[in-house]
Amino acid sequence: MVARQGVEDRPDPVDYAAWWNEFGVLSLQLELVEAITRARNLARSGVDIITFGPIDMMFSCKAHPHHFLKTMDDCVAYVVKALEGTGIAVCVSTELLEKYGDMGVSVFQERPRDA
Repeated sequence: MVARQGVEDRPDPVDYAAWWNEFGVLSLQLELVEAITRARNLARSGVDIITFGPIDMMFSCKAHPHHFLKTMDDCVAYVVKALEGTGIAVCVSTELLEKYGDMGVSVFQERPRDA
């Protein structure tokens, strides 16, 4: 087993780094209302996708009962709006396609059938 994906074909570190810059995807998962409100600050060059940790997000919303973000829907809508024009995709599970597709979510992650 190779410790680093693609390194067997690119032993030169500069070539390997350039390959990752073309091949790799950087995804950030937001799980706290504090992170949601800072989503625009996370919109840096190289970030491709923002995803959500729905269970932790639920706990975070419950821990901040007076916060303006009260639900997962609020959080997703806030991030979609905050990232407009950045080129960064917002991702949720395919189970939520119908619910969030019209909201502006552009990437849907399919769960393995046995998960």
